[in-house]
Amino acid sequence: MDERARIARLHRRFGFGLQAGELNAAIGRGLDAEIQRLMSTSAAPSPDPFEGKDIAFEVGENKNRQRAVIDVWLDRMVAGGSMGERIAWFWHGVLVSGIAKVKDGESMATQIKLLWTLGLGSLAELYKAITVDNAMLYYLDGRDSVKGKPNENYGRELMELFALGVGNFTEADVKAAATALTGWASKRYGEPAKLAIPKHDDSPQTLLGVPGVHDVDTVIAAVMQQPACALFIAGKLSRASLGPGLDVGVITKLADGFRASGFNTRALVLALIDLHRADVDGGPIVLGPTPWLVMAQRATGAQLKPDMRLNGLRAAGQVPFDPPNVAGWPGGQAWYSSGTMIGRLNLATVIASATPPTSPALAAAKAGDWPTLSRALGLPTDFSAQSITGLAVAKDAFVRLALALVTPEFVEA
Repeated sequence: MDERARIARLHRRFGFGLQAGELNAAIGRGLDAEIQRLMSTSAAPSPDPFEGKDIAFEVGENKNRQRAVIDVWLDRMVAGGSMGERIAWFWHGVLVSGIAKVKDGESMATQIKLLWTLGLGSLAELYKAITVDNAMLYYLDGRDSVKGKPNENYGRELMELFALGVGNFTEADVKAAATALTGWASKRYGEPAKLAIPKHDDSPQTLLGVPGVHDVDTVIAAVMQQPACALFIAGKLSRASLGPGLDVGVITKLADGFRASGFNTRALVLALIDLHRADVDGGPIVLGPTPWLVMAQRATGAQLKPDMRLNGLRAAGQVPFDPPNVAGWPGGQAWYSSGTMIGRLNLATVIASATPPTSPALAAAKAGDWPTLSRALGLPTDFSAQSITGLAVAKDAFVRLALALVTPEFVEA
């Protein structure tokens, strides 16, 4: 892999791609400098991008304000592009909550700020925070889980989808976790959850073979003691960053290092970047519509109207804050279905139409200069002969640019 490919792929796999025409400058700065740029931001941005936005809503008036909270986050991704932004998106697809059930923009915004702040830090602290996060308590019915009537939803999903994977826990473990997590709720939307002592069952439970479990801290400690935990998270993040076909032996070594670091996510990311530097590759990563859209806006400089962007993402099959279920969005080849690709092409047309005349990508598309277009879009390689054949058929620069955004070279990271 040459320097162009390493740097472009670094930004497309660990960030949200490069801004319009920035690839040559990035190559000039070098791989080490680009790694430092990507890793420079992990905490929630200041000022708070949600501050002053009308994102709180009541049942029955949620559509416009739901759009508002989604739009703020998308704008932040487009403006940022760092690993801190990308890791928040990664965790949003793992530690899943959905606005359709939560029905409160402020709670969802608070959860994303939590992912910004803790996403590249201690996994234990992230798990503890998300367990009592207001949006998560609403989404998985934790606020209704009380002594004598524990709700099992969160305990089950913590082990099955958030930390360990299927087959690494029992129904008895689900009941034990649910009992230990009773009593957490907020009085109203937007307020932090608190533990109501009379509603909490503090009786010691045995969870995953660990005795004495009775609260959030001990639940998370018991879960993270399991060998499956490091392997589960290392596997998810490595496949999302280096490709779905990454060797199992490589993932096992990453998991060992992750555990040895005290489950520090930044250390895991840096280990993954070292493998990227060494050209370890697990094959192409098919970008979901949201990261693809963010990369397309960054690469073209297009500014989209909120309704057009949201409607386009919905048609393509991926709207931030609105996953289909607690397992999150499907990935990989599922994004090549006819429905989502039609939605993506329509959205690419909107992006191309909104690209400013000064955009290097639009100028290259107008000239039919395909190598320059690939560089303007921040791609690791030039377009293939097959892609060029498709691009050359179009005579209009905007159509060419739209088609370039749905080529495999752009859709795959």
